[in-house]
Amino acid sequence: MTVGLAAPTLLRPLSGVPLETRPEIAGTAHPGARVTVRDKDEHEACATTAAPDGTRTCTPGPALPPGANRLQAVAPSTG
Repeated sequence: MTVGLAAPTLLRPLSGVPLETRPEIAGTAHPGARVTVRDKDEHEACATTAAPDGTRTCTPGPALPPGANRLQAVAPSTG
């Protein structure tokens, strides 16, 4: 049986806080995991690889869409 890796987390920006147009996005993931952060429209906001200690940060290149938004960090399963 194969057990999947823990899903990446978002630590910044905080939930419920209005977002800047290009906020620093931080969280944790399995060391070496490639993490993509998607916005409310499922567009890629930014992507990065988790450091050996599992931390990661990225900043959106293009500005996030105006108004209410949602960020979600995803990492592909390595099976």
